[in-house]
Amino acid sequence: MLKIIFWTIIIVLFLSFFGISIQSLFHAPLTQANFGFVWQIVLAVWNFIVSIIQALLAPLIAIVKH
Repeated sequence: MLKIIFWTIIIVLFLSFFGISIQSLFHAPLTQANFGFVWQIVLAVWNFIVSIIQALLAPLIAIVKH
């Protein structure tokens, strides 16, 4: 936990040293589009994994229900 806080502070200081605004990065349309694209990929992978798990568990659930 302390490592995460430490590295977060270091990263913020590093970005500040080079004049990079975190707020402007997250409000930029290109950044939002990139995050949206990555989120769509994450959701697609998650849904794929869930469908595989459901397919594997379906026979077991059918056995338990009977």
